[in-house]
Amino acid sequence: MTVHVLGSINVDHVALVERRPALGETVFGEYARFPGGKGANQAIAAARAGARVQMLGAVGRDAFGLEMLALLRADGIGVDGVAEVDLPTGVALITVDAGSQNSIVVCPGANAAVGAPDPARRPLDAGDVCLAQGEVPQRSVAGFFAQARTAGAATVFNPAPFRAMAPDFVALIDYLVLNEVEFGQFIGADTAPASREAVAAILGENDALGAHATSLVVTMGGAGVVCRAGGDIAAFDAPHVTPLDTVGAGDCFCGNFAARLAQGAGWREAIRYAVAAASLSVTRRGAGTSMPYWHEVVLDASQSQRPR
Repeated sequence: MTVHVLGSINVDHVALVERRPALGETVFGEYARFPGGKGANQAIAAARAGARVQMLGAVGRDAFGLEMLALLRADGIGVDGVAEVDLPTGVALITVDAGSQNSIVVCPGANAAVGAPDPARRPLDAGDVCLAQGEVPQRSVAGFFAQARTAGAATVFNPAPFRAMAPDFVALIDYLVLNEVEFGQFIGADTAPASREAVAAILGENDALGAHATSLVVTMGGAGVVCRAGGDIAAFDAPHVTPLDTVGAGDCFCGNFAARLAQGAGWREAIRYAVAAASLSVTRRGAGTSMPYWHEVVLDASQSQRPR
């Protein structure tokens, strides 16, 4: 089965600083450039998890676009669904401080031109997984997910950056993957839930979430993950690590989660694997470059073989 990723393709320009500057202040830092964009990051993560991956998106007719297409191909990702358009390739301007916290400005460029793929040219199969994020137009994601419904493929959506989602759009999503801040925005809370217990309590209140069958996966960094799937609510611990750079950790989780689903795993196994992979990714610099390969992600003796 194949993971089809409809999403953004960016080049990340990163400033590594001791502390982020105050308004009107200048500070010194070190510069680095990495492949990025939530779509490309998640595609790379899925490919390195052992999945067959097709990337769907857009880049500009510029040097950054050529660079990103070459990098995706190097990870074995199909890019014939990536359009080249007369807009600049997307970029992200990222500041990472000494505490590994980051601030990000995304300039979409070509990503704003991403449309739903033509089903006649990009057919989906039952058992495929369709993964998308919030950095491309939501109407395009809706068209993509409608095609997945018709084909019997699973859908995974990561609403980052968060935008309001109509009930008919949410109904197209099998797994909605949010961090705790996005979860707070999704339920209309003034602040994000502060603990796994608080998230689990909200997930148990049907009135707070509305009547839909979408499974909700809430990622909470070092605190792990809480998921509501069907009538079950489950919590998953994250291994203790010392983070170096948290940029791309959520993308690592989403790509690995989708990959494991495509490889036939159930949602619990897919989450456990994705948590382990994301925890490893934060010990490395960069976004796309930090995604681990399947042989680096070890859960226990029964789960350390090459994914199916």
